[in-house]
Amino acid sequence: MSTWTLQMNLPVVSVEYADPKTLVISQKRFVLKNPQTNDKPSPYSYQWYVPIQRRMYTITEDKQVDELENIMDRLWLQPDTSLIVDFPETNKTPVLVMNTNGDGYYITRYSYDLWTSILNLLKAKITELNSREKQVLLSDTDFLVRSGYYPVTYQQELLETLQKDGDYNVLNLVYSQISFIYNILAWDDRYTNKAEKWLEDWKPRVEELSVHLPRNPPPSYEDRLTNALVFKWCNRFEIQKCTQMSDDMWSNRTTIIPDYKATVYGNVLKDKGKDQWNKFLDEYNKTSSEAERGILEKTLANTDDEDLIKSYVRLCAEGDGVIQKSDSLYIMGRTIATSSPLAANISIEYFLDNFRDIMATFSGLQLARADYVERIVSVANAAQLSRIRSEVGDVYLDQYPDVRSSYENGMSQAVIRSAWVEAHATAILAEVE
Repeated sequence: MSTWTLQMNLPVVSVEYADPKTLVISQKRFVLKNPQTNDKPSPYSYQWYVPIQRRMYTITEDKQVDELENIMDRLWLQPDTSLIVDFPETNKTPVLVMNTNGDGYYITRYSYDLWTSILNLLKAKITELNSREKQVLLSDTDFLVRSGYYPVTYQQELLETLQKDGDYNVLNLVYSQISFIYNILAWDDRYTNKAEKWLEDWKPRVEELSVHLPRNPPPSYEDRLTNALVFKWCNRFEIQKCTQMSDDMWSNRTTIIPDYKATVYGNVLKDKGKDQWNKFLDEYNKTSSEAERGILEKTLANTDDEDLIKSYVRLCAEGDGVIQKSDSLYIMGRTIATSSPLAANISIEYFLDNFRDIMATFSGLQLARADYVERIVSVANAAQLSRIRSEVGDVYLDQYPDVRSSYENGMSQAVIRSAWVEAHATAILAEVE
């Protein structure tokens, strides 16, 4: 256990062919970016004792899937060694699935041949892997793309394949990753329009699912979650359809289940504009429910109206005005700045123009102040980062040592995101006109 408790991070386990019938499994430390030169040394050189569980299949030419071997014995990948695994004899296409049931705390990197065989398995029989295994595959792929191990085309192929799945947890992760890709592209002015067109490619499946969307919450918990997911995505693609449902539910808000609430409110706001925004603000100040306040905080940022976003930022920045000072920085950093590219730009401009006033207004909230700075800086694009460095970093930070570390963390996140865009935008948007 010492290799897991006395060092940071986790391993990425690589699997590749040594020859047509033999696989080699090896490990190395997984990091999203290159380790810093002053990184903390490990007594185990960032190697682990890794439990390896796997399952093997074959696929015939007519796409018939057979489970070749469900291997229950656990192998151990030991530090500074490789593990040799033999494929059983077969004249069909073999498929290896690692980390069965998602029990292992590691990331699996498959070689191209092995990756392709797993995709073919899912295309032939999407239910062959259980929900947890598909979630792990999605999560691993996302991390491997972000860290440069995989090209982003791997992630796109997997998302396109698993978008056809019927499991809520899988679909939720699929659409979360689609949202991440869209947001990270749309944040960059060079790709905003193309990102919108790219997102449209995902619309048909959502429309297909929305046909079965009930007007009242269904009794089944799984159905309720699945339909909440569809409802959320109809919010992006079919505002009017969701607005009708929102209006029905708004007349009796106690019937709105939590999974629907933020989307219901957001649709009403987008459809009815400023008057509804003021109504939500009034509701925010009246409610005694922390959960309801949290939903309304997000809802007030869910607008494409530039003036309303600016009003929301100003209300927060006043400190102990309509928005309580103890909540203001959290809302400005974690809610408004991350809600849309437009809101991010407005938040960054306000940050640059009023940095010293913000630091003075919230002088007694050091932790919240540091978190706000990190969040604002982290959503900046390359051009904005340059301005932040010259107008804040080099000018003021020596006066505010409590936010310097958070500022540097935000800078690091923004640089990673910008590098992701530079590495993957062209490939993602290659077929977008």
